[in-house]
Amino acid sequence: MRPGYNTNGFAHHRLEDAVEILRELGYESIALTVDYCHPPPTSMPMFCVIETGARFLLDPRRKHQPTLVGVDSGPRRAFLRECIALCSRL
Repeated sequence: MRPGYNTNGFAHHRLEDAVEILRELGYESIALTVDYCHPPPTSMPMFCVIETGARFLLDPRRKHQPTLVGVDSGPRRAFLRECIALCSRL
């Protein structure tokens, strides 16, 4: 097990600063929330997972929309494919 933390808790920090603080606190992994506040890095000095719960990334007016089970799930599917590709680069 690698103790980790989610970048949602550092929404107002630069990603580099959040990583440094988390490492100082003893965390070994980080869950990156792919959202406006933290663009995905190309390399990370910690074990990393991708968290896809960005609330208004796909629709700025409706939280967590569109969903996979909605009528228009295409944008959500494309977002998840991009996150999978990001995982392979990290």
